[in-house]
Amino acid sequence: MSDDDDGGYGRLREGYYDEYDEGLADFRAAYGGEEGYGEYGDEADGAEEDELSESDELERFLLNIGEGKLDDEAGVRLGGSRAAPVPANPADYPAELRVDAVDRLDLRLGRISGRAVDVGVLSSIDLAPDYGADYGEPDLILPHDESLDASWDAVVNSPFFGATSSLSIEKIELTDTILRKIAGGLKGKSLHYLTLSRTSLSDKGLLILADLVGSSRHLEAFSLMANPINDLPAAGTLSRALLSAPRLQKVDLTRCNLGDNPDILSVILQSNAKGIGLQQNGIGSAGAEVIAQYIERNPRTWNIDLYGNALGDNDAILIAEALKKNNKLYGMQLEGNRFTVAGAKSLMSAIFDASSLNSIAESNHTCNLRLFSIGPQTLLSRINFEFDRKKKVLVALQSKSDALLRYLMDVPVELMPRVLEFVQAESNARKRANTMYAIARFWEMPSLYSYHRLGAKPSSKRKREE
Repeated sequence: MSDDDDGGYGRLREGYYDEYDEGLADFRAAYGGEEGYGEYGDEADGAEEDELSESDELERFLLNIGEGKLDDEAGVRLGGSRAAPVPANPADYPAELRVDAVDRLDLRLGRISGRAVDVGVLSSIDLAPDYGADYGEPDLILPHDESLDASWDAVVNSPFFGATSSLSIEKIELTDTILRKIAGGLKGKSLHYLTLSRTSLSDKGLLILADLVGSSRHLEAFSLMANPINDLPAAGTLSRALLSAPRLQKVDLTRCNLGDNPDILSVILQSNAKGIGLQQNGIGSAGAEVIAQYIERNPRTWNIDLYGNALGDNDAILIAEALKKNNKLYGMQLEGNRFTVAGAKSLMSAIFDASSLNSIAESNHTCNLRLFSIGPQTLLSRINFEFDRKKKVLVALQSKSDALLRYLMDVPVELMPRVLEFVQAESNARKRANTMYAIARFWEMPSLYSYHRLGAKPSSKRKREE
């Protein structure tokens, strides 16, 4: 019997998600510590009662999600909005800091170019303004100073600059001229990690950067944090360059003003990166539609970070429905948005929609959904790590008898062997026996017997054999 013939219960069949097991294992290995999976991967030996207690607590939490139960205090634990402004324009840089900061950067550039000559290979370059202990690290962008051009040239023209595998420049304005020199020295070489954070790139600078990215066949991580992307053609060129990077794992576009233009957001999301950072971009309802459409397409992306945007309860509904159609996304950060308890319930229903057995099976079983800054987040992160599709169905079947009746009422009788197979998969003998007893007592057994008599048809079988 095909999935179309069984009343829509094809997703209860064995092995539907087996093809994604390898991808999930790879994600846990790569993102375990960051996304909240790793801490649950290895359980220490302990008393069996304690382990059962933890398991029961998680099951109760799962059932509460299915029933839409979430205490009012959970709204406080959502943390509220965490929007952040884009750093100040370089023109606003305090004059009293500028002279000292330029001098310190000049010394830093001199040390880098000198070290490249002395050591032979400079594998990593990390540049940021140094203000000294008296000033700390203010969130300011040091304006370009022409007196530094010769020092920049010395670094870029070093015979070993092209061997740099990691380049990070933060809080320093990069003019088109300087950026073109940097790109020229690294184009087509062995660059693996590129971070340009708060560097006041122009639209033309984005095109220069796209050319560098497109030629970097070894690029694994790219960050353009706090560089506003306001030009659609430039965004398209950059997106195509990112799409052509065969080894790209992570793209960080935090605080790039992507929430101001959903068309630009849509173009940027065309990259094939496994991890995409979209934190604090002011993404609201218009952007939520773009995000939902992207998730629903089931791209190869493993993680999307939407921390600190402007998503609300209606946006939560869109994202929740999209998550139910995605089985490749293993992590999504949504803390610090504008969800209320209603929005949180909508999102959590994406990983356990308890309205029917079919809806449970069609829930999302891969994504580690992060909503809360504290409180229930620990349990929420464990659900899709510890409960796959089968286990969620088992938990639902093992809940109260009235719930069992509700779930089994509309299940075709011919699927009873499949349901019983689910029940037999329960490792806890007491729970397994209780569930089997409830099924035998409450389900429509006369219909089952009738189906059995009609299905066997022994006389017809003998005639065929003759």
